[in-house]
This record gives sequence, C-alpha cells and structure tokens, in this order.
Amino acid sequence: STLPAITFTTPEVARFGLDSDTARVKGMHVERLDYTEIDRAITDELEGFIEVVVDGKGQIHGATIVGERASEILSPLLVAARATMPLGALATTMFPYPTLASGVNILASRYAAQQSRNKLSVKTATKKWRS
Repeated sequence: STLPAITFTTPEVARFGLDSDTARVKGMHVERLDYTEIDRAITDELEGFIEVVVDGKGQIHGATIVGERASEILSPLLVAARATMPLGALATTMFPYPTLASGVNILASRYAAQQSRNKLSVKTATKKWRS
C-alpha cells in the first residue's frame, strides 16, 4: 500500500508499505542509507536513516524514514512506488542539493550500481561457463 503513515515526533517517523522485517521474511531486498551519508544531515548534525524495500525487479514495496523531515523525504518514494517506477530510476533523477531528500538519490544510485555489478557478474559467469 502506498498510504503513508507519519508520526510527527522528534525524530519524525514516516513510512508506507512493507517494513524491513516483513520484507526480509518475504525474501525482498532492503536498501538502507544513514543520515551520516547525506551532506545536509552532516552539516546540520542530524541523525536518522532511510530504508527502502524492493523486490527482485527493483520495484518499491515500502519505505521507512526516521529523522528530521522524514515526512518530506518520503514523498519521492511514494510517487515512484505509485507509478511503479523502479528504485534505480531515482538514481538518474535530479534532486536539489544539499537537501535531506538528496539522500533518496544517493540510496537509489547505490542500489543501481549494485544491480549493474550483479548483472555484469552474471554475464561474465555465463560467458566463462559456456567457454
């Protein structure tokens, strides 16, 4: 479900869809990014994290964000999930910088790079096996 649930506490908690525990039980991948990897969070000395649940095709099935402005950071993930846009597509989307929302771009870029390495490894292995 792409219905967001937000708790306006300190820190904020924003989520939709599957959580990481349920996703792992279902064999889905959870991509995580700590706020310590987001330049804006570093300069503002903020703590938190972004977690996104994806299936084998990269489709977004949920997200959980804990930290400052979590409710705002959730928006691009909600739109992508609703539009059935794979997480990797957010890697090529321009996000304002430096913002906390740019963490979504960092997370998506890391995921896309890992997927590219995995595909390359499969191709290389297949070529070696056929030789």
